[in-house]
Amino acid sequence: MHTDLKDTNRSDLETLMLAAQKGAEATLQKCDDVMPVFTGLTPSGSFVVPSEDFQTDEDKEAFSFFIRILCIAAGAVAGVLTMESWVVLPRPGERLDLGVRASLHPRRREALFISGQALGGIYAHRALPILRDAGGKFAGFEPAEALAPKPTLGRFARLLPDRAPSDEESEAAVKALTTIGVRMPSAPG
Repeated sequence: MHTDLKDTNRSDLETLMLAAQKGAEATLQKCDDVMPVFTGLTPSGSFVVPSEDFQTDEDKEAFSFFIRILCIAAGAVAGVLTMESWVVLPRPGERLDLGVRASLHPRRREALFISGQALGGIYAHRALPILRDAGGKFAGFEPAEALAPKPTLGRFARLLPDRAPSDEESEAAVKALTTIGVRMPSAPG
């Protein structure tokens, strides 16, 4: 991938990350929580996919699978997943025990997690610890923790393909979405 295109994708990703943070902050001020939402960017515009309340691991898997297929079908060049999550941020020089789930860790923190990817192997992630007042209402964020710009692990990792899909891959993805009743928007004219 050419450097100019990589720079454009990196810039697009940063713009999406900032917009996702602002949108999530507005939602937290209004509702005190944020449902997972994916925002994708294509050459012809953007799309937003809000999630339902996940009841099971299968719901989470279905959402991530749907996003992957949609990104291929739509020709997404960048995408950002925004969600509330439990995080454990390492102390300087500390190595975290990955055998303990963050949701069960004694030092867990509620955070807004923003995870982004752009074509060309470009990644960006932020964890913004959430501050709450004595009544449990959203009161802002602690300073953002910039995380390593590399692929994450788990069901919500690599929601975009690493490279632009071929025409055949895009057509197959559109057909798969049409089969389940998803109508692809037409490009702006």
